[in-house]
Amino acid sequence: MLKHSLKMLSKELEPITQEKINELLTKVLAQLPPFLQNLAKEVTFEPNELDMSGQMPEAHQKGTVIYLSEKFFDLYKDSVPVHGIIAHELGHYYKEKMKLNLNNIYSRQPPYNHLFGSLGIRGVPDTNEEEFAEAFASYFLDPAWLQQYYPEAYSALEDILANA
Repeated sequence: MLKHSLKMLSKELEPITQEKINELLTKVLAQLPPFLQNLAKEVTFEPNELDMSGQMPEAHQKGTVIYLSEKFFDLYKDSVPVHGIIAHELGHYYKEKMKLNLNNIYSRQPPYNHLFGSLGIRGVPDTNEEEFAEAFASYFLDPAWLQQYYPEAYSALEDILANA
């Protein structure tokens, strides 16, 4: 109990500041391909003030803001490659920016649902939105994997990006 209280106290003493976000993003964005680096310039990154319960995801996107929670920083401290999380959230932003209708994309080719594959990640819903964001991140970070295992998703993203 004391250990848990001390951990909570240390988090209270070290809030997520804009300076902390900027310092980390300088390192993380450098790991992304140029297209995503440029896309990241269109959004702002802010601390997620709502992360008191520990139930919030590492990051989430709303409009032109990507909110980063304490979990995001904890993962980075544990040497988890968090650039994939940023690429995923940029996928959500790109979908909104381009006003992509995922229903149209999904109806173009069978199978109509799970075109981008089921994520199979506990706690992340298998929705068109999440699958698109994950495929978008994979397209830029590991395109060979996406093309091999989800060729329809790879082709759909090729079309989307070529017609942007």
